Amino acid sequence: MPFIFDSEGWFGYVTMAGSFMATIVVVVLAIALSPAISMVVGGTLFDIAAERVEKKIGAPVARAVPIQQGLLNGLRIALPALALNLLVIPLYFIPVVNAVTFYTLNGFLMGREYATVTAARHMSYQDAVAFRKRHGMSVFMVGFACSLVPFLAPLVGASAMTRLIHSLPR
Repeated sequence: MPFIFDSEGWFGYVTMAGSFMATIVVVVLAIALSPAISMVVGGTLFDIAAERVEKKIGAPVARAVPIQQGLLNGLRIALPALALNLLVIPLYFIPVVNAVTFYTLNGFLMGREYATVTAARHMSYQDAVAFRKRHGMSVFMVGFACSLVPFLAPLVGASAMTRLIHSLPR
């Protein structure tokens, strides 16, 4: 038995419009929050995946990263993504601008953070940031590719960024 009874007339139209708007808001929030959620999950497992890739490609052994540091990295990656995605939600309602904004913003954020986390496994954090800035376009392109598949981004990002970091000159 519903709490709000459907009725004839204007109230029926208002409840239908409210239901429609709530559905749109939920869908937009789900889309806006999916990269941040995948970055939290991926950030905790990123180092494990990067270690496997490094072993497979024969890269030098990196520092061991404890799971607590991985979780901290995940939060450090996700919080800016969450804040910026919430900030640009109005742009997600404009056709074409929504797709460009979503993929560009999340590609930048994923590339930026995945490159820093990957490089910091082999150098100091400050050197990792400088390395990321030196190779900005390459880092952005890998992040952009990751943003196309947000829920696979941590796996794709760990693999692609690890290979990229080891292929670029220091």
